[in-house]
Amino acid sequence: MKNNNNILFIGILVLISNSKIFAGNLVGTSGLNYTTAHNVFRSGQSATGFVRMTNGFTVATPEFGLGSSHGSIAYLDTCLSVSGGIDLRTTNTIYLRADLTLDNGVTFSSGGSIYGNDRALILNGNLTIPANSSLHIGGKIIIEGNGNTLTLGNNSQLFIDADATLTLRNIIIKNTKNYLYDAPIKFATSGSQLALDNTILNFVNDFYFDRGSIFFHNDVIFTGTCAFIYKSCQPSFITNGTTLNFDVNTIFDFSPPTTGSPQFLAKDLLVMQDATSQLYLNCSTLKTTMTGLRLTKGEVLFDNSITITTAASLRVSGTTSTVIKQAFGTEVRHVAWSQDGRFLIVSGNNSTQDISIYRFNGTSLTYQNGIDYTTQGYCTSLSYDGKFLATGGNDTSTDLKIYNFPCSLGSLITSLGYTTSYPLTIAWHPNGKYLLVGGNEFATSVDLILYKFNGRILLQVDSENFATGPDCIDWHPSGNFVAVGPQSSTRDLTIFSFDEVNYLVEKTRMDLGAVATSGVKWRPDGNFIAITTNNATRGIVVYSFTGSTLFEVAYTSYGTGAQSLSWSPDGRYLAVAGTNVGAALTIYEFTGTNLNVLKQIPFCATAYAVAWHPNGRYIAVGGITPSTGNEELEVFEVAFGSELFNQAVSNSLIFGNSSLGSIYDLNVRALAGANIEYDGILNYDCVA
Repeated sequence: MKNNNNILFIGILVLISNSKIFAGNLVGTSGLNYTTAHNVFRSGQSATGFVRMTNGFTVATPEFGLGSSHGSIAYLDTCLSVSGGIDLRTTNTIYLRADLTLDNGVTFSSGGSIYGNDRALILNGNLTIPANSSLHIGGKIIIEGNGNTLTLGNNSQLFIDADATLTLRNIIIKNTKNYLYDAPIKFATSGSQLALDNTILNFVNDFYFDRGSIFFHNDVIFTGTCAFIYKSCQPSFITNGTTLNFDVNTIFDFSPPTTGSPQFLAKDLLVMQDATSQLYLNCSTLKTTMTGLRLTKGEVLFDNSITITTAASLRVSGTTSTVIKQAFGTEVRHVAWSQDGRFLIVSGNNSTQDISIYRFNGTSLTYQNGIDYTTQGYCTSLSYDGKFLATGGNDTSTDLKIYNFPCSLGSLITSLGYTTSYPLTIAWHPNGKYLLVGGNEFATSVDLILYKFNGRILLQVDSENFATGPDCIDWHPSGNFVAVGPQSSTRDLTIFSFDEVNYLVEKTRMDLGAVATSGVKWRPDGNFIAITTNNATRGIVVYSFTGSTLFEVAYTSYGTGAQSLSWSPDGRYLAVAGTNVGAALTIYEFTGTNLNVLKQIPFCATAYAVAWHPNGRYIAVGGITPSTGNEELEVFEVAFGSELFNQAVSNSLIFGNSSLGSIYDLNVRALAGANIEYDGILNYDCVA
């Protein structure tokens, strides 16, 4: 054995001494690297091979060069562990070329990005992400916990970028506080994926899962007193040999806001892979809505006291008498809620506060901060991770501005001015790395500009010509498409595809005739898109979208023209604002083929802006020339009532699918001492 050790040692010496093959490289220094200093990586620098950093590292952002415009990247290919503090300066990236091991006691001082490249981040101790930080996940990456705990500080999150896959394995995930609609694990688009493998989720707040897919492997446990609220329109999978366990006092709330797709109906979005897939409910609650839940192939186990409700939904019936009124100068042009629903962001003509931010508590609006434009503000967009606010308007020199959010004095990050125009509409891509801006000819034959954003600087990467400029923009939930509506009847509604190589490529158009669009919104499931127009007869039009083609499915008149619209979070209702005597705000129910009026509200001469709150219980609306007793900005409380129809057996809680044969039978077992309280319809649809 001694001789073998000598041979190994001699072999390492040969590697070190060879001029072409070296043991390690740290930012250009070759050889065995053991550093007790805090290392600073400049953009493009790397650590390779036998490199040991005992005092952590920083990825710094240069003032000039490519890193200044795209963000700095450090390439890590070290086979030795890292100790100490890590600082990504919020906007910079670690690119893994090998598995990276973090010793016990490693800390992150800020958020940033990790690009996995099919590698792993291995924890040799507990790890905490600091408060108000987002750790963006790109590519494919495994966080191997080795039984340790990853704690997310107040309002921090793991943010899974577009088409990225994060695997959490052998780990406990905790948080200290997150608001409901800004979950501790957030999915940028419908293509974002999370794999949970021998994972315990112990959240102090409900886990609101509204995009992407989750793959459950081995034992996955929801514990604590939180709810897992399934709002995604994409399928998730309990794989073979897996037990998905809802422990004492937890809730599984299955309520996807979609009717489904040809591949998956809404009730089929939780897929059990085979007979070894288990759903285990232990002293917990299962809730579904009128769309139901169908479980097949695997096994469901009920243990101790279980509560099941299969029709946990109410129908919007209109608005209550509760109205929050807020004067806002001359007019309101745009309203938007923050993702967590705590803030309302308003733009318009309001003296020195053309962009105003209000805190909302359900009963009142409290002014927080304002941004002045020389003439007025027209539009805002908050990045999906809630960290950056873009504002657009008519200003002397800085028409487009980017702020940290929530805004505070001095939080301006960057700004741009246009000599011949100003932004009329802006929208962040769901991954927060791109900003699309539309207006009236920013330069010759350029009125739609795509910028890349690195957290500090905007870099133009693409542009389009819309002749008279777009008036509305909305990204598809997948992030793979964007809809652009022209403010002139000479250009069609246009759908562009998007990727990070080709950027914007025209996919399809819809000829609207002699009609200009004023608003465009994708439904949360991405299967439909609605527009508002200046045409009285066709003020609102809804199209289905196949991924390549638009098909008209419904339209309705709206006074002398609609101006803005917003889908309810469940995709069942549309709130529309415009010029409509006695009904400047109108709420419709969308059936898939018709728009049925539920409530008409007299508010002002013309309502320009409307936004449905993330919880579905409030609608903000703004306009010009309010009626007597009204103001330019108001928030209405939504009224709910009982459903007008009974739940169909086919959309209840369904065990099995006999039409596909016995292989789709579900094994249902109530363990000894189980007590099941059931409210609703159960359809046992097994062959055996």
